[in-house]
Amino acid sequence: MFVASCERCHIVGPVDPAVSLTKAGPHLNNLFGRKPGDVPEQLYSLAMVNFGKKHVWDEATLRTFLRGPTKKVMDGSNMRFDGLKSEEEISALLMYLATFDKDGMSP
Repeated sequence: MFVASCERCHIVGPVDPAVSLTKAGPHLNNLFGRKPGDVPEQLYSLAMVNFGKKHVWDEATLRTFLRGPTKKVMDGSNMRFDGLKSEEEISALLMYLATFDKDGMSP
């Protein structure tokens, strides 16, 4: 799911600045419990920054977000992703993302 839906704009795993700076979105390491719009080197839309003032990435927020990012964050998001339609796809992606710690290490 990650490769098919996220890899074009995001990375997981050890962060190589030469690679991460070529991506439109932030790394997704240690995502759960993180505030949206908080990766310092990343440029975020004002919509994402404002969304991050009231939310934390947890399973419920991510499930809703992944169904339709622009619907969840509202107009002004830079994210060009229509969302995942299947609960199975969302569950698989969330399980995968949960394996990456702050250093991008996965057991």
